[in-house]
Amino acid sequence: MLAEKPWKIEAVLRLLLTLLVSIFVGSLLCSVVALPGESGWLPVTVDRKFLSFIIAALSFQGAVLVGLVLFLRECSIGWGEAFGFSKPNTAAALGWGLLGICFALPVAFLLAKGSSELLTLIGRMPVQQDTVKALQTARPIGQTFVYAFFAVLLAPVAEEMMFRGVLYPAIKQGGFPRLALWGTALLFAATHANLMAFIPLTFLALVLTALYEKTENLIAPIVMHVMFNAVNYYLIVAPADWKPKWFVQ
Repeated sequence: MLAEKPWKIEAVLRLLLTLLVSIFVGSLLCSVVALPGESGWLPVTVDRKFLSFIIAALSFQGAVLVGLVLFLRECSIGWGEAFGFSKPNTAAALGWGLLGICFALPVAFLLAKGSSELLTLIGRMPVQQDTVKALQTARPIGQTFVYAFFAVLLAPVAEEMMFRGVLYPAIKQGGFPRLALWGTALLFAATHANLMAFIPLTFLALVLTALYEKTENLIAPIVMHVMFNAVNYYLIVAPADWKPKWFVQ
């Protein structure tokens, strides 16, 4: 069972407020970038979708990592102690993360397929996430690597620290273990703003939380999350003849 964390409620609320403000500012900037035509300060040669992706990622994942520096300082705790990185079970946590992805990945794919069919059944067109649609178009190799860095590395680290590392223990220690489990899972899925991905991402979040509870080391859910995003990234950008037939079809 996950040990209690020395989280100060005012520090958690301050971190959340900072994150909300950052997301709001990022959304405003993305709206400006998306304006049609040349907006004066932005040359027409700039890839607006790519720039919007960078702004959105920095305003969320980037803001989480910066905010955590101040958060941990206020709670008087280091990164290793806060998230279990200093525990002697790092190798075991890595193993649990790899084992978790072997279980969760096929289930998540089945849930995604079921979500797509359900949306079609009720007359809603299944729509992929904006990042996925952007990756499916031909892009310079440099942009592809930038997308990979943010999607495969930065996003899992920042999201696990925020949802499993901070919010889950904070709510659970407040006396609401079920709300902590389901609330953070649903919020995690909702932040991706995609109906087709909502159910599989909720399931993914539940497994990630179970891994954190099992190992008390955030390395386990981070490794599983990185692997999950890496597999999905490969299936998106790889040539069709390199992908499994079931995915291409």
